[in-house]
Amino acid sequence: MLEIYYEQMSYEVLRESESYSFVNLISDIGGQMGLWLGASVLTAIEILIFLISVVSIALGTHLNYGDKNKTAGKKSRDEDVSRKASTKTNYEAE
Repeated sequence: MLEIYYEQMSYEVLRESESYSFVNLISDIGGQMGLWLGASVLTAIEILIFLISVVSIALGTHLNYGDKNKTAGKKSRDEDVSRKASTKTNYEAE
């Protein structure tokens, strides 16, 4: 007669599960695409602005980027300086 016994009276269940879900994968790919595409678009815009500035300086037309008061402010400063200079000469004459 043949008798067969189990070595242990217990069993193990092995289950496989994903440690990195599909949703996380898609989210990470989208995040990387947003980072690199966004950075490349910003870089392209900055290079374009730089090239426009270089060309405008080379042609002698400086761009003020919408600040029209720069020349007006310079004129008023020049007038103030000349007024102060003439005031000093008047006091020295007396």
